Amino acid sequence: MDVDTGRVLWSLNPHRAVPIASMSKMMTLLVALETIEFHHIPLSRTVTVSNSAVQVTPTIAGLRPKDQLTLASLLQSTIVKSANDCAQMTAEFFGGGKAAPFIAAMNRKAKALGMSQAVFFNPHGLPAQQNNRASCEEMVRLGTALMQHPLAREWVSRQKITFTKKGAKSVLFYNHNRLLKSKQCPGVNGIKTGFTQRAGFCITANCERDNHHLMAVVTGCPSQRDRDSLVKKLFNWGFRRLDK
Repeated sequence: MDVDTGRVLWSLNPHRAVPIASMSKMMTLLVALETIEFHHIPLSRTVTVSNSAVQVTPTIAGLRPKDQLTLASLLQSTIVKSANDCAQMTAEFFGGGKAAPFIAAMNRKAKALGMSQAVFFNPHGLPAQQNNRASCEEMVRLGTALMQHPLAREWVSRQKITFTKKGAKSVLFYNHNRLLKSKQCPGVNGIKTGFTQRAGFCITANCERDNHHLMAVVTGCPSQRDRDSLVKKLFNWGFRRLDK
């Protein structure tokens, strides 16, 4: 989609709701950032890790009960590392100790964005009896809303971050999005990858070149290579079409 005009350049089953795996964390971050802005919560606020958050696996930041870290580090790890334990802890922090109120806020935000088919059962996207789901068209809406937040734009473009817990050595976390800084597809600066067996390899990708702005969402790919190859083709074709 051409984000500047809202014009869809190419689509295939864009309105079919499908599992979205870790792309769910885009909504987790959006609701968290809006809550921070509304209540003027400092990113330096200390978060103490719960017993329940550490039980969420795989793809974890290695949180342990009673670990302490800043809110900024928690959110960055959620969106860059795609740490499921951090996503769960984010929901519990903003939900007053329970994830359920935060998940309800995620679903309210989805409705406010016009994501009528979207539903969130957890803040991380791991499969359970029911999967977080949305259509590709709805994920573009979510991606567009998220990229309006300066902190989100900064964080999703990072290839790596430094993760720090109180009293522990810092470690580097690397972004799962290998399209960032791609020579074959310049201009990619986000947003979020995902994978589960039910969702396949998926991504919501943002790309900006020469004052043009495209966003692409693909789901259900059989491999990371296939997913990234398709996104590169879509972006390179799309920008050539805009230039013409």
